[in-house]
Amino acid sequence: QWEAEWNRRIRNKGPVSFVMLDFNGMKITNDTFGHQAGDVLIQKFATKLREELRTKDKNDARPEDLVIRWGGDEFLIIMPNTSRQKAAFAIKRLKEVFKQTQFEIAPNVFIPVPFCAGLVTHTGKSVEHTAESVFKESTQLADIALYEDKAKNPKRNELILAALNKKKQ
Repeated sequence: QWEAEWNRRIRNKGPVSFVMLDFNGMKITNDTFGHQAGDVLIQKFATKLREELRTKDKNDARPEDLVIRWGGDEFLIIMPNTSRQKAAFAIKRLKEVFKQTQFEIAPNVFIPVPFCAGLVTHTGKSVEHTAESVFKESTQLADIALYEDKAKNPKRNELILAALNKKKQ
């Protein structure tokens, strides 16, 4: 899919943004409720992420975005023809949605799933770049940006812990 998108991008020379995101609470969920609950959380997160990108509203829908599970609780979103500013706006909106969304991970156990994200936008107009080189470089840079976002948010599991403590009472 990426190579096909890259070939389209070469024709229209638009920017492409890469977003690496890592949702919070996976370890807490697995340690507290087991890996089956963690699997449920990953599936529900991915479904909600795709829904939010594709069906938000006509002015903000992003049906062309590619959503890829990168590994564990990390996801990669490739946003064709999307400037850094537009991608940052979309991620900001998604962060707000996921802070307010509660996922049922076990019977009567609901938790929000905020996430950290790293963004990089490839704007190079050069035909010398290949799909493979842009993908490799962009995912590496987005991953670095993700860890910078994590470092800025040391209390990123606070919402999840609060939700779990509320359930225990």
